Amino acid sequence: MVLAGLKKLPVELSAVVSMTDDGGSSGVLRDELVVLPPGDVRQCLVALAQSSQMLRDLFNYRYLSGGLKGHSFGNQTYCGGHCPFGGSTRRPASDREGR
Repeated sequence: MVLAGLKKLPVELSAVVSMTDDGGSSGVLRDELVVLPPGDVRQCLVALAQSSQMLRDLFNYRYLSGGLKGHSFGNQTYCGGHCPFGGSTRRPASDREGR
């Protein structure tokens, strides 16, 4: 990933991240929680992190079974921090459409 390579340079780095990912965990979270899909941001945070490989693996970990199957820990963490502190107050589209 480009960001992972650039963070090694002696510059102050920032990134503009398009949040258009709509597959898998990101799409479900976008629809259920009415948030921007977190997958692209999660990948950038992992790439820019000055942390251990263990922390990176944790944020990229995907649950293998149960109700969270396929969801990444990092996406859940992002949404868990986002929703109480400025997340959308709109109802999900499925609620508005009478489903």
